Amino acid sequence: MKTMVVSSIAFMMLFLCNTVSAAERWITSKLISVYPHANGSIVISFEVDSPSCTNSATPYKYHKIEVGQNSVTEQALNNMHAVALTALTAGFAVSVNFDDSTNQCYVNRIHLKHPDWF
Repeated sequence: MKTMVVSSIAFMMLFLCNTVSAAERWITSKLISVYPHANGSIVISFEVDSPSCTNSATPYKYHKIEVGQNSVTEQALNNMHAVALTALTAGFAVSVNFDDSTNQCYVNRIHLKHPDWF
């Protein structure tokens, strides 16, 4: 009985130590695509891919903005869509925070700044 308890504890400790957690990642690049989908989600692509995003799309990786993923609300999606379109139209780079725990690379926030102001 004692051996079974010790084995169970050891197994649980091994499992907990091997659990992979999501990490916030950042990418800064110019956008090359803003692609709204019929379900309301948006896919964006960059001139320079992030090695942290495991999305297999080619030639450019997709980063997805979707309500309910990575804490995104409907208002946040609409705001990020406007920022992405502005950046694409103006040709400015954006900094995007995304979650690398899935191959969808779900976006949490987008930062746009004028290159001459900082």
